[in-house]
Order: sequence, then C-alpha cells, then structure tokens
Amino acid sequence: MVTFVRQLSWFNRLYALVWIGGGIAALATGQIPLGLVALVIPLLTLGLWKATQNTDHGRVAAVQPADEREQQALEYSFAIVGQFAIMLTSVGFLAAAVLESDATELATGVLLATMLVWGAAQHLAIRRF
Repeated sequence: MVTFVRQLSWFNRLYALVWIGGGIAALATGQIPLGLVALVIPLLTLGLWKATQNTDHGRVAAVQPADEREQQALEYSFAIVGQFAIMLTSVGFLAAAVLESDATELATGVLLATMLVWGAAQHLAIRRF
C-alpha cells in the first residue's frame, strides 16, 4: 500500500486527503451518509486509476501523466476546467449576492480564493515559460 501511495502524484495525494478529511468531519458531525460517501470516493478513484494506468487516457484522467505529452494534455485539460471553475464560482457569488443568500460570505471566500490561486498560477506559468 505504501508503494502504491508513493506512485501517486502530489495532486492525487492531496485530493484524497481532502475527501478523507471531509468524510471524517462529516462523520464527526453526525452526517453518516455524506461521511461514508466522502470516504469511499478516494478509494473508487484510486481503484479506477490502478485499473486504467496502462493507457494514456487513463493516466491523464487520473492526473498521473507518464511523459511530457501526457503532462501537456493534463495541463491543457486543467486549464479548461479552471476557466469553467472561475466562471461557475463567479455565477455562484453573483447569485448568492443578488438573492441575498446566507451563502454570500462563503461564495465571496470561494471566489477570492479561486482568483488568488488563478493569479498565483499565472505568475508561476509565466516564470516557467
């Protein structure tokens, strides 16, 4: 198991920890179904990666590129996801603000965090190239 975890990209390790932490928090607050689902998701994802790790599409989909071409495909796909994340986060913020929702503060925080990460990513990308 330790060898398997070492094979995972930093992203997959961190993403699995997010779901595991969320699952534990949900269980601790009595949200049993959510907690169980959150704990199972990383196992399903890792199982899918293990089953498809011998194909380029499987490695890219699992965020485990094996070569430069797969890394470029992964970066391009994340760029598209990022653009939609920014758009959807902005829509969520505006909807919460217009509707004067209780979620406005959360939506503001998510939007600000998304924009900060976007700015940092642009800075790093420009320095890299």
